Amino acid sequence: MKGSIQSFVLEDKSCHVYLPPGEIAQKADTVYVLDGEDFAGRLEEMEPYLRLETCRPFRLVFFDPVDWNRDYSPWPAPAVFRRGEAFAGKAGQVLSFLRQRLIPEIQDRYPGEDSPKHRGLLGYSLGGLCALWMLYTSGVFRYAAACSPSVWYEGWQEFVKENTLSEESRLYLSLGNREEKTRNPHMARVGDVMRMMEQEYRGNLGKSQFCMEWNEGGHFQDVPLRMAKGLQWVLQREETAGKSQ
Repeated sequence: MKGSIQSFVLEDKSCHVYLPPGEIAQKADTVYVLDGEDFAGRLEEMEPYLRLETCRPFRLVFFDPVDWNRDYSPWPAPAVFRRGEAFAGKAGQVLSFLRQRLIPEIQDRYPGEDSPKHRGLLGYSLGGLCALWMLYTSGVFRYAAACSPSVWYEGWQEFVKENTLSEESRLYLSLGNREEKTRNPHMARVGDVMRMMEQEYRGNLGKSQFCMEWNEGGHFQDVPLRMAKGLQWVLQREETAGKSQ
């Protein structure tokens, strides 16, 4: 790994800050990653895909442990597998941890610009859904990259129809073109919901504020690459924005 990771403990969480190689500007963006323990193992694979010269300066913040069905679910919902766990709907507690503890801690440790304009989210799967929900509801993040988000989640389609993103939001979405080809009837909805969302966001956000990308393969294919592409897009410098719609 060419970059470095600095770690500390906050409450019951191990928190980690990834700094790309080279000097970090004071006005670096801070991207909070919702990928649980999985992200530490993805970072080294993501690095070669990032073109740092076209990105705004940034740092990545991630934390663990995480219970995906509990911590990344926006509201309670039934299990989607016969022997699976129900979703506890405790994403609000994670948002409170970010807002009240982790974001202030990062501001203290890394002084500089840290307004919502310079703060975003990166998530995969249920973490991607959680990133979307936080972008809608929190007011503390300006942008998000939600890669293969679990938008099949019960009640999510209705949530999108009933709520509106801030007109200043920037959003990257991606989905594998085989993710909807599943025997699970709940998860098979993901493609239709994503197409509905794409139509919604193309109407409400400017051309340089939204990107929808369809990737090859299923849900677990090329995850580091997919996350790197999402991160690259939300961090692109102004002169390159709008070229990858």
